[in-house]
Amino acid sequence: MYYKLLSIFCDTTHNTVIEEDLATDEKEESLEQINAIASALPDNQSRKLKRKAKGAMTIIQDIADTLPPTAPMVAICHQLSDTIERIC
Repeated sequence: MYYKLLSIFCDTTHNTVIEEDLATDEKEESLEQINAIASALPDNQSRKLKRKAKGAMTIIQDIADTLPPTAPMVAICHQLSDTIERIC
């Protein structure tokens, strides 16, 4: 259940990042980290991949923290982070 939810959040976050008013390098970094999280989904038992997903989420949250609190990416990142914590 959580993996399906995480997959949906990754898709939603990806779309939100594309639409967000971010510098090009921040947008590219965010998208790269979303891909890192998504790549960790199939092998959810691997400790290395779990650490990778958590590390990627930290980077995405750091970027989201530069945005206004009402920015769509901020809300999505909080939901994504909560889901990752439940899984990992």
